[in-house]
Amino acid sequence: MANLGYNRPMPQTLPNRPLSTASPQPKANKAPRPAARRWLRVPIILLAMLALGPQCRRTPPPAVSIPSAQPVQDTAAAPLPLDATVVDLFAHATVTGTEPPVAQSLASLLVTLRLQAREPNLGKLAEHLTAESLRTLQMDSGGPLLVPPSTVWDRLEPEIAQVEFNGGRAAIVNRHRSLPLTSWFFLRTGRWRWELADNRELQPPWPNAPDVQNRPLSLAEALTDIAGNGAPELVFTTSAGTFSCQLHADLVPELVAHVVGLATGKRASRKIVERKFTNQWHYVRLYDNQLIYKPLAGQRIESGDPFGHGTGHAGFRIRDVFDLRLRHNRPGVISLVSLGPHSTSSMWQVILQPMPHLDDRAAVFGHCSNLEVVDKISRMAQNSVRIDKVTVRRLPL
Repeated sequence: MANLGYNRPMPQTLPNRPLSTASPQPKANKAPRPAARRWLRVPIILLAMLALGPQCRRTPPPAVSIPSAQPVQDTAAAPLPLDATVVDLFAHATVTGTEPPVAQSLASLLVTLRLQAREPNLGKLAEHLTAESLRTLQMDSGGPLLVPPSTVWDRLEPEIAQVEFNGGRAAIVNRHRSLPLTSWFFLRTGRWRWELADNRELQPPWPNAPDVQNRPLSLAEALTDIAGNGAPELVFTTSAGTFSCQLHADLVPELVAHVVGLATGKRASRKIVERKFTNQWHYVRLYDNQLIYKPLAGQRIESGDPFGHGTGHAGFRIRDVFDLRLRHNRPGVISLVSLGPHSTSSMWQVILQPMPHLDDRAAVFGHCSNLEVVDKISRMAQNSVRIDKVTVRRLPL
């Protein structure tokens, strides 16, 4: 036999035993039980079930209801419970400016918004939004808001860190878990309205420290060497005619000083070489020889960008200054064009019809006459009208 690689133990030899010659007896078969005894089991089982009662009854499974299709709900940032009586939401916030007289204070409105944001389809939140937000966030008039609830909760629920009142505009900055979030509110028909579609942040007007050569001017410094004691006036002499604008030095003196300083060259602007800003400052009459680059027929004219494309500035920006008494409510209003919160610089516009959507977005600083010239310019081609000179004078008392 071949060796398989291991040794198998041999079985031990059993002692010899005598074999029995008797063959094994088969087991006797059990007698079958009578059929009557088998039927006795049934009554016994029934009696046991009656004795135990409902314990032996099997409870049927509850009916399974198939839920109907529901829209997907955004619950990633479900808000915490809120006490509706808490209205002092600005206790730990830095508040600048003064809230104008309103029927419902901004703090009280925030409490209302927090409660209504918990209702289906954001509840009645739409009635507190600006018309611009509704046009952006609704598919149709009266339809649901097309915005995730968490977007609303993120701007309403966290602790408020900063509040800024400026004319008819208010900014609320919340301490969000990732970054500060700003909500913008505008005063419309005596009530605060939330600009929910505006996601811009409240930031300082310029990230760098102001240059010593470009320090702000006071109104007295800006009007130095200008004869007279009356209200200041800008006179625009253009290739299409002349129009003039009286300035509201009594209501917004810092804005008037800024514009007059740029027009007369008393406030420095950043020097431009080959259509690029340099680090040098110079004192030039910024508005002379500029083109009117954005005329809109019968609506407005716009100028004041040294680059001539409508998105530039003078190399620096100033803070927004709004006054509730100065609105875009009539033809001839002149205001500084803003590219965002606290981004006012040198661009200006004259409107030819009421434009309330510009209120508290573009800072009004005067009102113009000779509007037939402005209207004619608005109907001419872009960059076809040049501003020859801007003169500052003072009206007689």
